[in-house]
Amino acid sequence: MPEAAVGELEHLRAELSQLLARQQILDCIHRAARGLDRHDVELLASAFHPDAVVRYGKIIDGVPGIARKLNEGHASSSRAHTHNITTHNCRIDGDSAEAESYVLAGLASGDRTTVRLLGARYLDVLDKRNDRWLISAREVVIEWSMSGDASAFYSETFNARGYPTGSWDGSDPSYRIGGFPRT
Repeated sequence: MPEAAVGELEHLRAELSQLLARQQILDCIHRAARGLDRHDVELLASAFHPDAVVRYGKIIDGVPGIARKLNEGHASSSRAHTHNITTHNCRIDGDSAEAESYVLAGLASGDRTTVRLLGARYLDVLDKRNDRWLISAREVVIEWSMSGDASAFYSETFNARGYPTGSWDGSDPSYRIGGFPRT
């Protein structure tokens, strides 16, 4: 093989490796968000190294403790919530990476009359161990928050149209279809 072709092949391999790493990192961050929204402790924990340190405001803990505390906190103040990853920036250096992921979170109140919207960022340090990218450290930065009326969405109008309601257990409609991350 000509030297130029060898160099081009090596360059393409390096670029492909970078793209795969970025996608695996984003998949990991999405898995954590899905685990949080479904109150799936195993799925949430599967996005973190066992020795990870997670900081949500004053709550600083390892993975099992933080998963329980987050579920308890969400359950005490909301009936449903979604954490949507939007802008994602990532810098990869070998088997280590730093990521900043913007989050738009919606949390419906327990009585479903109001919804809180939050703009936040996840600041993550990730490491690749045993061929898996997982979060080693996370800090959450809250940028803004607002509340609004959600009563129309939870009215009989939507129920009459046949929209299913999500749940925090295996009865959630997403668990009926394959391909969604579980662990």
